[in-house]
Amino acid sequence: MRDIKLKVYEPKESEHGYMYHVDVYFEALLSNEQVIEIENGPVFKGGPDDDTDYERIAWRKCGRTSFAEKEWNNAVRHTRDILKMSGKSFIAASDDSEYVYFFDTVIGLKEEVLKRAHIYITHQTSICFDNKKFNKHITQIGKTRS
Repeated sequence: MRDIKLKVYEPKESEHGYMYHVDVYFEALLSNEQVIEIENGPVFKGGPDDDTDYERIAWRKCGRTSFAEKEWNNAVRHTRDILKMSGKSFIAASDDSEYVYFFDTVIGLKEEVLKRAHIYITHQTSICFDNKKFNKHITQIGKTRS
């Protein structure tokens, strides 16, 4: 038996080339009372069977934006523009990540709350992919001829 020699299928890079993909995730520091208010409207507490810890606070996801730019300087400018909408901000480390902190509103609440943004940037390309060629190639891997 001998192995089948196949030309390896290699997809080609698309005409767009490499792009900087930026994802900005937003979280807000909210109490349980604020979360209930966002979801259900005004909070009425104090019932005899109510054991909710209304004061407990935690970081809650509250949005995300993403975009792609061909040039690094444009990616930085676009990211700054997104964060500029929130006014003054500062950077601080939390656990093993760095966040941009600022005060802003959350839909459903009247008062501003502390929010943070985490920014992920990757450098990726799109490929032109021929599914038929790839499937034919992948089904031949490891087969042998007699």
